[in-house]
Amino acid sequence: MPTAGHQDHDDERSPQGVPTGWAGDGVTIAPTQPAPGLIVLRVGGELDRLTVPRLATALAQAVAATAGEAARPGGASILTGAPRVVCALDEVTFLGAAALGVLARAAAQARARRVDLVVRATRRVARRPFELTDLHTLVHLVTDAATADHAALAPHRDQRSATGTSPAA
Repeated sequence: MPTAGHQDHDDERSPQGVPTGWAGDGVTIAPTQPAPGLIVLRVGGELDRLTVPRLATALAQAVAATAGEAARPGGASILTGAPRVVCALDEVTFLGAAALGVLARAAAQARARRVDLVVRATRRVARRPFELTDLHTLVHLVTDAATADHAALAPHRDQRSATGTSPAA
């Protein structure tokens, strides 16, 4: 049962298949679907071993929803022809190792389903752990707002990050 300040929505989805938002335990996840085949997850707060299960669930649901949408006749993205999930970490105040593991697994799962997962990390607190661990070579990471906005909406041709590195296939 939700308590004050919590919106507990385990595995709920909107009618379009987009996962519903969640807030509590120091983290917020707010999904939107600005266009067919595109889901943006705006994440804020602390991503640590206690809160990353929510992120993992939201990412899995978003990837499944966009992959499922693309599989329906006429369901491919009107923007790109390829489904895309953007995980925007702009409001994250802490990014722990557990979060890096979740994002790496989500990127691999997205590739397996032919979904482009873009991680937007415009602030140092979210960007630096990717750089220190070389995870930016495995995840489609964009690190500045202009490139991040372009990555969310531009046609997807390959999986190069804004830093010029290419994720492993």
